Amino acid sequence: MFDRATIIEDLEKLVGYSEDIPRGVTGDLVATDPFSQVDKKHPLIIHKNIEAAKVVEESYPDYLRRIRQESILEAVQDLFDYKSINKSVKQTLTDVKGIFGDRLAHETAGFLEGNFVGHRIRANKYGSRAVFLNRIGLNLLNDQEGLDIYVFKGENFDRDNPYAKFTLNYSGKGYKWSDVNARLTFVEERETYYIGYFEDDLGTNTYLTRPFDFTKSCGSCSPHDHARFTSWNKYIGVFPIKMNPGTEEIVGTNKKTYGLNLSFTVECDVTATLLSNRRQIARLAVEKMVIRHLNELVNTNEINKISDRSRSLASMALEGSITNTGSRVKGTGLLHKYIEIVEQASFELSGIGDDCLHCDKTSGILRWT
Repeated sequence: MFDRATIIEDLEKLVGYSEDIPRGVTGDLVATDPFSQVDKKHPLIIHKNIEAAKVVEESYPDYLRRIRQESILEAVQDLFDYKSINKSVKQTLTDVKGIFGDRLAHETAGFLEGNFVGHRIRANKYGSRAVFLNRIGLNLLNDQEGLDIYVFKGENFDRDNPYAKFTLNYSGKGYKWSDVNARLTFVEERETYYIGYFEDDLGTNTYLTRPFDFTKSCGSCSPHDHARFTSWNKYIGVFPIKMNPGTEEIVGTNKKTYGLNLSFTVECDVTATLLSNRRQIARLAVEKMVIRHLNELVNTNEINKISDRSRSLASMALEGSITNTGSRVKGTGLLHKYIEIVEQASFELSGIGDDCLHCDKTSGILRWT
């Protein structure tokens, strides 16, 4: 549904502490905006209290980073829960068992040229797609141990810094499938991934390729291939390529499979929509961090390090007073105010593709309200 690592990396730049919190709170932990500085939100959030309440054996800066990361994800999850986003946005668009049929047909041995070979993957609509790569199928001439399959993001084919890498073994005949795990997100326009291997790593071995048109489907040619092609073509673009490591020139090579088949799931992704509303999420994350720190003050077992008065004040800040207005219960504590902020949030879903939305046909509203 969304890329956690991308959300954390982006929101961490907006949320943090002031330089008044000592002992390692510098650099990435410092928020320049006073409204995003957690320790400025409540007088009990000071170094002495944070250090005393910290029970996990980790460094002070790492502890604060963990609190921040968890709070960001909890804030996003709260939006999902309170706004019923899972009911507004579909999850799985298609489950692809292979980009082409893996039945053996007209297989020929490939001629090695020392290139990187494989497939380019692009989304047909950016900002609302994610591909979960879950299995890779290989078809080689002979047995092979330890063939590295690389996933590169963009046209940076650095072996030492791939987006992902899987080391697979091959034995027997025909396509052999191995379980893998990689999430490809398409937040920016024209974001591209390349999945494949360097031919030199095959040694004296080679791949078995077969004709398959990646640009159009031919139902009368092969119903099996036709079914596979139509399962993914509507949502993503897959096209075979070769890249010369010396010149880094990328050339499309339609109708070549390179003995490399892919099984994946295409899902709807709201990462780009969340990032376009980062300020609202950052506000929630700050409030969540304040609640986390005060909660740890209240519940810590380090009673000799924290005064009863501080624990009592932290509890009062969280709970506050509760009044019943007749139509609803209203509280003055931070926990109640946090829920109010979540309820008041309103995000547009206009960046999500129509095929990812459960449209309310009675109202036509495509908004989290």
